[in-house]
Amino acid sequence: MSTIIAGKMTVVEYLAWCERPENAERRTELVHGEIVDMGPTARLHGALCGLIGILLYDYLRQSGAGYLTTNDAGLQISYDTMRGPDIFDLIFIPVEKGSP
Repeated sequence: MSTIIAGKMTVVEYLAWCERPENAERRTELVHGEIVDMGPTARLHGALCGLIGILLYDYLRQSGAGYLTTNDAGLQISYDTMRGPDIFDLIFIPVEKGSP
């Protein structure tokens, strides 16, 4: 990965940068305040992401435990880092009444 622009920015600034027309087709992530190119993926990578997505979706649908996102949905890690993971799931862990 190579840095695209100089200077540090926050996730809020990065999201505004992404909305600019000249950046609409770029695949980037924000890592510690720096915008970084994301390279293209290979066919095997896409096939594996699809398979993992199917398995996770089926589990989450049947259990009602959470939801799945794919295709580089923004995941904010900190105030200056936003990643675009291929797949991530959010699993809700129920808390029993009376638990601390």
